[in-house]
Amino acid sequence: MSWRQRGSLWCLEPEGGSPLGLVQFIGGSYLAATPQLSYRRLLEALSRRGLAIQAWSYVPGFDHQAQANEAWKLFRSARADNLPALRLGHSLGCKLHLLAPD
Repeated sequence: MSWRQRGSLWCLEPEGGSPLGLVQFIGGSYLAATPQLSYRRLLEALSRRGLAIQAWSYVPGFDHQAQANEAWKLFRSARADNLPALRLGHSLGCKLHLLAPD
């Protein structure tokens, strides 16, 4: 499995064919800077099941609404192929998904 960085997103495509869906992942505050390492086992297991992964690398701050907006815009601009998307977050990452403007 080969992770690719696109700006602040770490992306992983499933091997052997087109993805069944997309996981947009935001990690918790202490692990958020390196999701491709901190959450590797979880995200790679999802990828092995046919899901494309987009994991946001960020430095947590105190303005959670601004960070939620930033993540939402980033995921929205990077989304392709009209794949069904699952938003997954751990700790602060879950809160940021919940604060997203859509």
